[in-house]
Amino acid sequence: MHHRRRKRRSHAGRSLLVLLCLLLLVVLAVAGVISGKLAHLDRDGYTDVVDENGNIVSIQQGKTRTGGVFGVLKGALGIGSKDVVNILLIGSDMRIPNTDDIGRGDVTMLCSLNKKTGAVKLASFERGTGVPWEGHEWLMLTSFYRFNGAVATTKVLGDCFKVDFDGYAHVDFDSFRKIIDTIGGVDVELTAGEADKLGLPYAGMNHLDGEHALAFCRLRSIDSNWQRTGRQRRTLQAVLTKARGMSLTQLNELADTVLPMIDTDLDNETITGIMMNAIKFAGKTADQLVVPDQGHILPGGMGYNKADFDYEAERIRLFLES
Repeated sequence: MHHRRRKRRSHAGRSLLVLLCLLLLVVLAVAGVISGKLAHLDRDGYTDVVDENGNIVSIQQGKTRTGGVFGVLKGALGIGSKDVVNILLIGSDMRIPNTDDIGRGDVTMLCSLNKKTGAVKLASFERGTGVPWEGHEWLMLTSFYRFNGAVATTKVLGDCFKVDFDGYAHVDFDSFRKIIDTIGGVDVELTAGEADKLGLPYAGMNHLDGEHALAFCRLRSIDSNWQRTGRQRRTLQAVLTKARGMSLTQLNELADTVLPMIDTDLDNETITGIMMNAIKFAGKTADQLVVPDQGHILPGGMGYNKADFDYEAERIRLFLES
């Protein structure tokens, strides 16, 4: 009798070991697939474009870090990872070929993702906000990016507004158009003035392709930069809404197309953690904020909007914690 019990326990132990081995193989396989996809990201700190003569021009953005397959495994298993990831999203305009001009930072936005709850928060930094440039005069944020790149822009915003950024993700205008076209365009509610400026026949819900979505994000002639930041957040919200209806196959194909267009210094662990929780973010309605508060700009800024950094840091903290 005791012999049979020991035999059953032995069989149960072997079955559990086999199950754990199979589970490990599956995790390793998934990690290998994700690692392969992340290898398509622009990781060397440079962004390439083709100039009017057909030459490839490369501009250094800053140092990057990856984390390798081990980082992917940690991200997939959630080992030691943070629940909230703060990413600085940067969209730059076209730079001047054959120069070291990387373009201006036309979009600079905090995207905060809570992997536990699925909450998404978007906070735009108005492009005319003044930030310090060590050894130089203060600059508008859009120009600071032009002269210093994505890494320095992430650092200066983190220092000024007391935000703990995990890294940045950057695309230029051409990549943005392609990304929107890759997902089949986005649906955005337009005012009569917005529709007229975009050359569209009517107000209300419109389906925007990449070209129209880019024009919508850049539009400010009918109001101001503050309203333009709202259009940029509305477009990202439309992307989140669109993702909700995409199948796993479509999301996989989208990743293969989009990842090579993104320049980032986020490590593999962080990105994998986001990917593993992507289903929680798809379709979510994002909380939104614009910085600085238009009614709380300080006097004295010469050519830029002077923000009260302590006041704005507290606004952002409350926004992120709400």
